[in-house]
Amino acid sequence: MNILQIRYVMLDRKGVKIMFKLTEREMEILELMTKGLNNTEIGKSLNISKHTAKSHVCAIIKKLKSTSRSQASYWAGKYNLF
Repeated sequence: MNILQIRYVMLDRKGVKIMFKLTEREMEILELMTKGLNNTEIGKSLNISKHTAKSHVCAIIKKLKSTSRSQASYWAGKYNLF
């Protein structure tokens, strides 16, 4: 796994800037999340277990200061991360 960090700046709902870092793997998983894939499907797509996929999804949600995978996917779409 590449440990290169990718940085993005987003605005939250109140207009406050927040900075976050995602690994390349997390970016891959976030992209699959925005396509509506569940943890099992993400795991199969990336040749990882559904438990590993879930761990990445949880990390993404936390880093984006989201409350759900839907909200994380919304942020990714709103700010054109892909």
